[in-house]
Amino acid sequence: DHRDLHSFPTRRSSDLQNIAEVDTERAERYLAGILSPEHAKRALRAFFNFCRAQKWVAVNPFEIAKTPRRLKEFAAPSVLSVADTERLMSAVPPKWTPAVAIMAFAGVRPNELASLAGAEVVRVGDIDFAARKITIRAEVSKVRRVRILTGLPDNLWAWIEPLRGLSAEDSVAPASYDVWRRVKRNSGVNLPKDVLRHSFASYAYHYIGAERAVEILGHIGGFAVFAKHYKGLATPDEAKKYFAILP
Repeated sequence: DHRDLHSFPTRRSSDLQNIAEVDTERAERYLAGILSPEHAKRALRAFFNFCRAQKWVAVNPFEIAKTPRRLKEFAAPSVLSVADTERLMSAVPPKWTPAVAIMAFAGVRPNELASLAGAEVVRVGDIDFAARKITIRAEVSKVRRVRILTGLPDNLWAWIEPLRGLSAEDSVAPASYDVWRRVKRNSGVNLPKDVLRHSFASYAYHYIGAERAVEILGHIGGFAVFAKHYKGLATPDEAKKYFAILP
């Protein structure tokens, strides 16, 4: 990036007279003092490769320069209150309530239900009402691994009962992801990205236990990642109320 090339001689390098003077130590000092060291390293590595090809420098200091390790701060995931979840389920059009319920009470991702750019989604045939399980096929799953959701909360099945008897080929969500965005905006409830999945995870921790919640969510990182993000965001009492929300 030309901005990195312009800033390099002026930031922590004011004494630089010739690019041949740049060694790995100087390169690392520079990378430690900027906000996007990985991006700058790529740009300057390409520049010094050019300089080396022109024989202006003998080595490329950015080839082996290490970028600083920085601890990232993670904000707690957004979680809907029980009252806001009740408001949402009452506000969305009835044809959308089964899909929204699967997001809220089974933690399924919105784009696994409402098609984005024609992608494959959960269909009515993926729901086994008799065995009380939902299959997220590999071609539907974000991580391209099949998930079979069992042990789901009882209240979910009351919400998705209207799907029983529909064609197995029908999509659970009645329209595309673009329509889902409009449904969210019109609901009157603030719905940050993935808030329903986060809400399920936070309440499920107390209601069905961490192990089963991790299996339903399909967390590749397992319990440690799950607990890091969701433990403590809800209480057992709130969890009982959340999974008692019924049509």
